[in-house]
Amino acid sequence: MKILLCSNAFKGTLSALEANEAIRNGLAFLSDAIFESLPLADGGDGTLECLLETGDYEKVVGLYTGIDIHKKEESYYLVDKEGRAYIAIYPTSGLGKTRERIPEERSTLGFGEQIKDALDRGTRDFVLFLGGSSTIDLGCGMLIALGARFKDGDGQTFVPSGLTLERVEAIDLSGLDPRLASCRFVLCHDVFSPLSGRKGAVFLFSGQKGTKKEDMPRLEKAVTRLAAMEESLLKRKARDIPGAGAAGGVGFAALLFLSATPVSGAERILKALRLEERLTKDSLLVTGEGKIDTSSLEGKSLFFLSRLCKRKGVPFLTVSGSIDRRCKERLRRLGGRLFAVSGKPAGNKADNQDKIIGALEKEKERILSLTQEVMRHG
Repeated sequence: MKILLCSNAFKGTLSALEANEAIRNGLAFLSDAIFESLPLADGGDGTLECLLETGDYEKVVGLYTGIDIHKKEESYYLVDKEGRAYIAIYPTSGLGKTRERIPEERSTLGFGEQIKDALDRGTRDFVLFLGGSSTIDLGCGMLIALGARFKDGDGQTFVPSGLTLERVEAIDLSGLDPRLASCRFVLCHDVFSPLSGRKGAVFLFSGQKGTKKEDMPRLEKAVTRLAAMEESLLKRKARDIPGAGAAGGVGFAALLFLSATPVSGAERILKALRLEERLTKDSLLVTGEGKIDTSSLEGKSLFFLSRLCKRKGVPFLTVSGSIDRRCKERLRRLGGRLFAVSGKPAGNKADNQDKIIGALEKEKERILSLTQEVMRHG
């Protein structure tokens, strides 16, 4: 039988690939099984690495503006065999690259530079991943890299971000790259919030990016004001579209200026991995993540995996550091035959891998029973 290992990262301890390795070691008693490792991500950290594991993508490496807008750093994006570019925001503007910089010192310039680089290479078809960003610049950096200019009250151009968004008094789109009009953009996000309001980019997410609570009303006002200016300029609206609040408003900019089509990051990655083609009736799918809670069933990988397994009649087993009791019954309904194997998370990589291995070995009899059932009906 075939066992597909499709784990997400166990945040802070194991990458998706390392989690898959631990799960495989924990299932070593299935000596006749054929294992296939397909690490997963939701559009944030690890997404490009997961796609690279398939061997279907080429890495394009270059120097792009990093979290420090005055410094170029080596980063990369991917291109598939059809020439489509896959560009993620976290390698240039991710939370892991902040180095204590305040939000006003961070920008999405590097993200935009990668789009321009792909344009220069002839790409006209783009998939953009917005998870894991540290910025709240409404995509201004990205737009500047593509030729737009933002000016303050003195007519001086600058790179707006955070509270400096309130200084924008004029927007010049005369230099915006004309090639964008002939491009197709797919916007992959794991955030379904609008741009503004209590569930928007500022109040829901800017705190984790370093915005002080007392500054949030002022920042919300700046974001709303600039968004209204841009919508007026382009004579269309995008603020309330789900996903507009992703990546500190980059979702809004991509929807408004690039006419991007929004999709779930997790769903797009499963499609890119061709998971549906790989699932057969003699398969068992094993997935996992550090913690399973209600958010796991709202547009994340586990939600789409469980729906796919149910549709294909394939059982799946979930490995997790902890599983919210409210999710267990819902998961069973979504996935049909669910075996939840839980092991408490540990403090380091080796200990976590041992916990996963031990939890699976403890469930050996149940797992063997499941595999026998798969073989009978495969």
